[in-house]
Amino acid sequence: MEFGVVGVKNDSLLLYDNETRSQWSQLGGEAIDGAHQGKRLEVVPSRLTTWSQWKSLHPDTTVYVRRRFPYRSRFTAQEIAKFANQNGEGVGASDLVIVLKTKNGTGLAYPLTVLARKTLMNEDLGEFPILLFYPGTPTRVQVGSRMMGDRILRFKLTEDGDVQDLETGSTWNLETMTAVSGELTGKRLKMVPFMFSRWSAWEHYRPDTRLVTGE
Repeated sequence: MEFGVVGVKNDSLLLYDNETRSQWSQLGGEAIDGAHQGKRLEVVPSRLTTWSQWKSLHPDTTVYVRRRFPYRSRFTAQEIAKFANQNGEGVGASDLVIVLKTKNGTGLAYPLTVLARKTLMNEDLGEFPILLFYPGTPTRVQVGSRMMGDRILRFKLTEDGDVQDLETGSTWNLETMTAVSGELTGKRLKMVPFMFSRWSAWEHYRPDTRLVTGE
C-alpha cells in the first residue's frame, strides 16, 4: 500500500492509504476508519538518530531527502535533551515517553526523564525480558531483548561506564547491541520496537497504557 497524510489529530499524524482511503493512526499503525478498520501494519524495529551518528556506524549508507511539506522539525536532539533533563515530579501532557506494546496490544510508557536518571533499566514487557538504555545522548535510546538463547541476562553499569551482563561478565556495546568482550563476544541482542511519543498523544490513543515511573 501507499500512504498519504490527512493531517494531525490529537497531536498525532493521521494517514490514509491510496487503495481504500482508510484512515490510519501513525502511533499504532492501525486503521481506525474505512475498509481496513481494525487491521494493523507490521511493526519493524527502527531507531531515532542523527545522520552523523548513523553514518559513523554505517558509512556506506545513502539517504533520500524530499522536503515537500512545511512541517517543523520534531523530536530533534535538542528537543529530546530538553525533556530528558527537566526536573519535577509527575508527567506532563507534552512530556516525551518511550512506548512499548505487549503481545496483547496494551502499552507500557517510560517517561524519558525516568530513563535519563537511571541510564539502564532491566524490565519486563509482559513476560518478555527487556533492557532500556539511555547513555545521555538524546538520539541513542536503545531497547533490546535480554534473552540470549535459553538464558535471561541482567545488565549493569560499571564504575567505568561500561555495560556488563551479570551472568557472564561480558561487556556490551549497546549502540550495536553486541558483546565486545567476554564469554559472549560477538553475540547480539535482538532490538525491540519502540517509539517516542508525547504522553498526551499516546494516552489519548491507548488510555489503558501503564505509565512506568521506575520507583
